Amino acid sequence: MDEDTKGQTPEDEPTSVPPPADEGATEVLGGAEQPTTVMGGADAGATQVMPGAGAATPPPVPPRPTPTLMMSRPPQHESSGKSWWIVLVVVILAAAAAAGLWYFVFRNKNATPAPTPTPTPTATASAVKWGGAWGRTDGVAGGLVVEQSGTAYHVTVYDSGLQPTGTAPGSVSADGKQLSFTLPAASSFNTMPGPLTGVMTIQPGDQTALLAMTAANQTSVTMPLKRVLALVPGTPTASPTPSPSPTVTGSPSPSTSPISDVDQKIIAGLTKIQTGVTTWAANNGGLYPLPADAGQTGGVAQYVVPWPVNPVTSQPMSQGGAVGYYTYQQINGGQSYTLVGHLSNGVSYTLP
Repeated sequence: MDEDTKGQTPEDEPTSVPPPADEGATEVLGGAEQPTTVMGGADAGATQVMPGAGAATPPPVPPRPTPTLMMSRPPQHESSGKSWWIVLVVVILAAAAAAGLWYFVFRNKNATPAPTPTPTPTATASAVKWGGAWGRTDGVAGGLVVEQSGTAYHVTVYDSGLQPTGTAPGSVSADGKQLSFTLPAASSFNTMPGPLTGVMTIQPGDQTALLAMTAANQTSVTMPLKRVLALVPGTPTASPTPSPSPTVTGSPSPSTSPISDVDQKIIAGLTKIQTGVTTWAANNGGLYPLPADAGQTGGVAQYVVPWPVNPVTSQPMSQGGAVGYYTYQQINGGQSYTLVGHLSNGVSYTLP
């Protein structure tokens, strides 16, 4: 026994320590109750403390906190949202101004308006009214009178003494701008013998026309005409004075024959029409109307209210040759007239 073990009991003898299994582990021997083993790992900087054999399991070591990546944003300013809306408004206003500039400036310069279709003229749609008197404008009396009834026309030519020299039916062109007629061989115009072909061409304004007359020998003459109330002779006479009361002329019946009630009504109606004719003349330079105006649908009707009734037919009196009708004629281009009523006993009642 050496000096290290001298004086110790067998129980106190140190227990032999086996060599550690791991060279990198260091065993620290504590008391017999709780030996502690310190082990060196692969990482020299980390030391693991392990409880000795038979000891109670120590509480687990809590894991290290995992670092959290904190991202920071720069502070936002309230003015950034407002600036966005201001930019948007400016862009919208600029787009509207550009659109307006194109519409009012460039579009009008470059756009070509669509052509307006021109309606095709037709004879029925013609606005030219040919009916009436057409006098010469070259200082010579005379002219012609056109009577219109619906789409039918009748032309009568008068010389400077207002004597008729020819009459013929007329026809209007498809566009309504020309009225054509042909006078028979027995007619004449301005010393030109018949047959004669006449063509009236309306002028702008519809108040004047150009008359071209061509004879069978190809002689032609052209003269201007204008609308007049009535034709006048070369030396106009004084306006006639309206007759205050009608008188029966040329009656073949005896003076002692009584006038029937029907004939009295015919005469009364004829008197009203005569009043309208003379009133019309007084308002138109003393010239009497054309036959077309001496009816219920003519200009005389405005002076005859109400219009008289034919006692035979119970219809408005009109021009004709039967009983209860009347016949009106313009004489000398409106210088005079005749108004004849047809009575039931065959008598013609003539005015004035």
